[in-house]
Amino acid sequence: MSPLGSGRPQVSSHRKRIDALKALIAASTIQAADKSTISAEFEEVQSCARVRNTPRRWLLQVLHSTRALDTALAVYILTHGGRDPRILGQALIYVRDNTGPNGNNLPESWRSTYQTNIVNGRNRYMHQAGHFPGNSTEIATLLKWMERCLTHVLTRW
Repeated sequence: MSPLGSGRPQVSSHRKRIDALKALIAASTIQAADKSTISAEFEEVQSCARVRNTPRRWLLQVLHSTRALDTALAVYILTHGGRDPRILGQALIYVRDNTGPNGNNLPESWRSTYQTNIVNGRNRYMHQAGHFPGNSTEIATLLKWMERCLTHVLTRW
């Protein structure tokens, strides 16, 4: 596969998942200004579809989607009286260790699953030079885990 892609902008296959993530944010108790910022960050995943260099496009999609998730979890935790988790892994630990507005904690098994399927992959791409997602399916899988994580935290925690 050429690192420059097909030479024309790609239409992202991730629209439905991005729309679902944005709907979760819209329905949450996060304040309107933060909802707008988070939704705009998720929308950047779609905008990256125009980047011709395929590995760069996938890396940008990881960056924008995880920034949106990171912000969404942090703002939600702060909205409900928690402390700023600063990083995604700490947000997952916080919702595991503290009872949320719905009276639940995130079970360790789910925290570990989200750590593995979201945080660890993101960290590999963001902190190790030369590492890129291998294909669009990796992005689709990442978005699927993000949707599960947000659903879990925003509706059950």
